[in-house]
Amino acid sequence: MKKIIIPKNSKMIKELKDEIDGVLLGLKGYSATYETEFELEEIEEIISFLKGKEVFISINKNILNYEVENLYKQLEKLNEMKITGILFYDLAILNRKEKIKHNLWWAQEHFTTNYLTAKYYEEEGVKGAYLSSDITKKDLEEIRKNTKIKLMINAFGYLPIFVSRRNIIENYKKTFQIKNKGKNYYIEKEGKRYPIVERKEGTYVYSAFILNAAEEILSFQDNGFEYIVLNSFQIEEEKFKEIVILFSKITKENKKEIQKKIDEICNNNTDKAFLYRNTIVKVK
Repeated sequence: MKKIIIPKNSKMIKELKDEIDGVLLGLKGYSATYETEFELEEIEEIISFLKGKEVFISINKNILNYEVENLYKQLEKLNEMKITGILFYDLAILNRKEKIKHNLWWAQEHFTTNYLTAKYYEEEGVKGAYLSSDITKKDLEEIRKNTKIKLMINAFGYLPIFVSRRNIIENYKKTFQIKNKGKNYYIEKEGKRYPIVERKEGTYVYSAFILNAAEEILSFQDNGFEYIVLNSFQIEEEKFKEIVILFSKITKENKKEIQKKIDEICNNNTDKAFLYRNTIVKVK
């Protein structure tokens, strides 16, 4: 099972090169929920110094009509690069599959939750899926048993909860005449702090906790998952490097110990998300 990171910058990739199997990069202007997005020129440089390691490009936002033409130009340029795959959210990319040389991966976050839809996309020529963190470990394993495409799952990091096209932070500051220009913002509710980020493409809200599935890694490997993803979003660089190295050292004998070490590095603000609890929707 290969270890993929979502990095903060090129420097982090260089420093962790020997500890990882590849990277997952947001494309500038065409990705959502990524702390850092990379220009095409930066992606070329990363491919060059990774020398054969896997590079995935994430285009995980709804594409607006006026963006389509330029997106297709970006895809043409990506065709010339040695990347492993393109993760898509908007079907504008799937509709372009005949002109895309790289493998396409279904990555619709909250929708990649079942094997029937995965099978449909497989029939459409899609080669992999980046599964949602909104489902249980049992559900993940069921998808693995019933599909042939490659699967990628989250194993560490804050999880995106929702995306809004509105400028929530700026609107709030304008309404209440707040002049603060802080770097980090949070929504506080019921004693929990949810990171919130605003960019040109919209506003993103993340989980109050950090997913830490170190203890489950060997089980995922035994069940045939091809990739795990470690996300550096809002994790201090030195701490993240330490965590990536710890994930490389997990064995059957020390998995509980490493789980605990990672929890401590994250100030015990960790959780298993939905791995062991079902999502319950209450309808009034």
